[in-house]
Order: sequence, then C-alpha cells, then structure tokens
Amino acid sequence: MKHKVWMLILLASAGSAEAAQYWSSCDSCSETQMQRVVLQSAREATLGQHDGYVVDFERETVRKYIVWREFDREFRSLRTSLWPVAAESHVTYEFVQLVRAMKADVASLKSGKHIPPDIVGSAYDLVHNSVNRQRVANHIFENMSLWESIGAPVFVPLSLLRKVVDLNLTISVIFADGSTARFVLTGVDGSLGDLRYVFELVDGSARDADGNVIPRNENEAAPFEGTFRTERTAQRMVNFIQLRYVTPSSPNIQCSCREVGNDIIVTCKRP
Repeated sequence: MKHKVWMLILLASAGSAEAAQYWSSCDSCSETQMQRVVLQSAREATLGQHDGYVVDFERETVRKYIVWREFDREFRSLRTSLWPVAAESHVTYEFVQLVRAMKADVASLKSGKHIPPDIVGSAYDLVHNSVNRQRVANHIFENMSLWESIGAPVFVPLSLLRKVVDLNLTISVIFADGSTARFVLTGVDGSLGDLRYVFELVDGSARDADGNVIPRNENEAAPFEGTFRTERTAQRMVNFIQLRYVTPSSPNIQCSCREVGNDIIVTCKRP
C-alpha cells in the first residue's frame, strides 16, 4: 500500500511539472564528457522529459540531448537517462554567430588598444588602483561593437554566455607614455538588452615603456632589476618603488642605477 501511494505522488508531480531546459558548456570535450556534463546539470530535474544543451566555445558547436527522469520501480529510486538529438537550427545559428562575433571583436583589438590620457595616463596608475582599472575596462567595452552588430541573444541564455571566460580572450592596451598592460574578458554581465563585457587586468601584465614589469608588491620591488633606455624612465621606476613600498614597516629597500652601454640598469634590493 505504501508503495502505491508513493507511486501516485510521483505520477502526480510528473504530470504537473513543466519541461525545463538545462544549459552547460564543455570546451573541446568528447561525447562521453558532454553526456556527463548534461547529467550533472540536470541532476535536480523533475520527473519527465527535458532538453539538455551543451555548447563548445572552442569548436563553436551546440549539442542537444533529451533528458528523461523517471522512478525506477525495481530499485525504488529516481533514474536519469538521455539520448542525443539534433539541436534546433536557430539555436545553433545564434550561438555560432555570438561566439564568432565575440572572437572577432576581441581579435580586432589584438594589436593593442590605445588608452587616451584623460582615461588613464600610465600602466603605473593601474597598480593598486581598482578605480583606474575599471576606467580602462569600461573604455575597452565602450569601443567594442558586438551587441550593436548582432543584438542581444534570444535563444542562448545569458547565464551560459558568462562562461565565455573559458576562451581566455585578452586585449593589450597601450598608454600615452608607452607603458602597456593586458586585460582579459572574464564574462558577460547585465541583462538581455543591456549586456556588457567584463574585463579585468591580467595579474603581472602592467609594464613600463621599456617593457619592465611594474612591481605589484614588496617582494617584486626588492629584489628588482630592470633595463631602461633613458634616465627619465629609470628614475620613474625608482620613484615608484620608493614611494610605494618604502614604508615605516618596511624601510630597507635601496635602489641604485648604473650605465651599461646605452642602457641604464636599475637595481633595488634590501641591504
């Protein structure tokens, strides 16, 4: 009797449940790996039939599976099974267009994006300054045309597009003083109709005009050695290190300069 009551409850819930879609991503995955991802994403699905989609950002493909959740009478437990079917053409088309547009949009700036001095003047200004990093990130986004050219997605959910971070799309930026940095696309934010790229500074990518890494902390500031073309750029690095990292709690960082051929070598260390 208890078994019959349990079955009636399950059948009732199955009849009232609405079919859902489950989206996930798996880049450069095998068929077995994709099926495993689908099962994982639909592990809390209600009884009945559902659609499971797996997208591959690298291969620019969409795979679809029918997911079936049922009560196993023999083992008295829920069981999930699936089988592959063809993804709808409009879903595949939109996803491929989105991914290709994203890649092309970022690739168009691969050679470097010049940052106006009124936005941020130097890569030095990015170190320990989240406001300036955000100003640069905003400038990059505002000069990209993805959503203007293809519009907001209709069939591909926004939550899935946020996983575009797996593409590791990076943009080099060049400042007015010749210093450089790299920003990486970490996702998509906002809502349908108001989507935004989210860029973040790549750790350790801020370099001065001569290509020297700008120290991010005391350990990188001492020991430090860099090669500079002019006395002015060399002195700027010395000033940055001494003003930023020589503090009452860490006073023992000394910098020296020496000429080697046409270059100036800056060395900073603790005595």
